[in-house]
Amino acid sequence: MRYRQELQQKRKLGMVKRSKGKEARWATQMNHQVSREIVDLVAAHGGILHVEKLLGLRDRVKMTRTVNRMVHS
Repeated sequence: MRYRQELQQKRKLGMVKRSKGKEARWATQMNHQVSREIVDLVAAHGGILHVEKLLGLRDRVKMTRTVNRMVHS
């Protein structure tokens, strides 16, 4: 993200567009690795992992603008 910000400040928009999905792919990979570690840790200790769907969270809860930004991202 910092790399992209530096490019934007330097007005190198072509380079920003070329690296379009790189940050999203990195975030997806990191999420996968972290979740895999959690599942492996729970399985190694013979525990149970409960997962729930958080559908409608944005509609049910009223928050400040700053908190809304964090929830939506």
